[in-house]
Amino acid sequence: MEININSYNFKHKTNVQVRFNDIDIVGHVNNAIYQYYYDFGKLKFMNSVFENIINWNESGFVLLNINIDYISPIYLNDNIIVETRIDEIKNKSIVIQQIIREQGSENEKGVKSVAKSVMVAYNFTTKESIEIPNEWRQKMKLF
Repeated sequence: MEININSYNFKHKTNVQVRFNDIDIVGHVNNAIYQYYYDFGKLKFMNSVFENIINWNESGFVLLNINIDYISPIYLNDNIIVETRIDEIKNKSIVIQQIIREQGSENEKGVKSVAKSVMVAYNFTTKESIEIPNEWRQKMKLF
């Protein structure tokens, strides 16, 4: 996955603390932990976008697919952020683009990882995908 971060407008940033137990025997963050960082960024992003209009006990979004490119290792003392944005809003799904980068870095050298996710609108009661409600769609477009 190739990305020119200067051409992307990431309006949402989440600080992430690298924990000691995130580090593997090689001395950097284990690749499986990146998913936790991206999930945390998506959670904070969703809270900012939807401002509690979604009752997550009834409906919300579920992860359908994620692709992660590992560009540069993350070490224990690195200060990192997850930046998140919506690339595309479809009928029943959204495409989310995220990057992990060093705090204060505004160029590609600071990028540690890039991810692209597909999230599907889902009714947890009926256990079926649903069309994205207009209220959700408007919140995403305004954000």
